Amino acid sequence: MTIMSTRNPLYNIVSGAQIAGFVGKNVAVCGLVNGAHVGDKTFTLRSSDGVLVPVELNKPLTEDIEGYVEVKGVCQQSKTIRADEFCTFNNEKFDSSNHTKLCKILNSLPNVYSNKKP
Repeated sequence: MTIMSTRNPLYNIVSGAQIAGFVGKNVAVCGLVNGAHVGDKTFTLRSSDGVLVPVELNKPLTEDIEGYVEVKGVCQQSKTIRADEFCTFNNEKFDSSNHTKLCKILNSLPNVYSNKKP
């Protein structure tokens, strides 16, 4: 299930431990959902590095979700993600350890997506 977004399409790919540094910014967090049900407007995501991340939705779920998902949205003061969209993954192949390493690498490089010359 994907909720369509109207926000800026650029997101900072972060782990649960990195979320606090991105308050007010667009973030993308991957993790495991242990059962969110039709009608729910919130769920908790266990990020790839094991941090519990509360997620708030704009609209109630129209189907149950479980397993690995990527949530894109804005990080709030409470380290909650106000979700613009999310998508589910093929749960058999997601490598959470390597995803956590990717988050560390991406956020250790200044302006990794900048097309401006230094």
